[in-house]
Amino acid sequence: MEGGTGMTEMYKSRWDEIGLSDDFIFGKVMQKPKLCKKLLQMILPELDIDYIEYPEWQKEFRPDMDTKGIRVDVDQMKKGLSYKSLSDSYIIFICMTDIFKLGLHKYTFVNTCIEKSDLHLGDGAVKIFLNARGIIDDVSSDLMAFLNYLKGIKSENTYVKELDEAVKEAKMNSTWRDEYMRLEVRDWEKRQEGIEIGRNEGSYLERQKIIGEMLAQGFSEEQIKAVCKATDEEIEAAKKQ
Repeated sequence: MEGGTGMTEMYKSRWDEIGLSDDFIFGKVMQKPKLCKKLLQMILPELDIDYIEYPEWQKEFRPDMDTKGIRVDVDQMKKGLSYKSLSDSYIIFICMTDIFKLGLHKYTFVNTCIEKSDLHLGDGAVKIFLNARGIIDDVSSDLMAFLNYLKGIKSENTYVKELDEAVKEAKMNSTWRDEYMRLEVRDWEKRQEGIEIGRNEGSYLERQKIIGEMLAQGFSEEQIKAVCKATDEEIEAAKKQ
């Protein structure tokens, strides 16, 4: 890889700078059941969370390198059962920007009928969006302290102190640091590969345009082959455009 030493130093510097808002660090810190349980209890105060477990059937989907990864826990149903028999499920998005632009720190959605807003599907599926950039006093002080910490604002909040210690511990883990750097380098290489593919496709389209214009101006196929080094396939493709 070109500039390998420079790239390595860059990612080392980035590792020193990232905090809990980074997906990689967040995932490592939340491997601690105590911290994960506390956060879920803050987000879902209406529930009495006894314990948490990390399902084996967890799949991560990342269509391309410029999109966020999502993790999906597989919930099987026996044939013939109603969707209402599914356990309640909560999908939580923690966002660094206010995607709905209403100033709330927490947006909660359930499935309702568009034609009749008081008709609920009752499938127990709830989607929650947390917004670190909220401006309204609409969540508990603990959850507010957590969201502020994501922005880099520390406090004397007990949970924030625990998180901060866990982040420091994660950043001292050389194995995780190396894993982070490998993933960053892989993502960079994938982006470069995508850029190169785009360039090649652009070059191909430009050649097709030139070949098409030459055909329209009456150049023979032999002349086009001589001037553009065009193949029979390219000429045929240009004729069909």
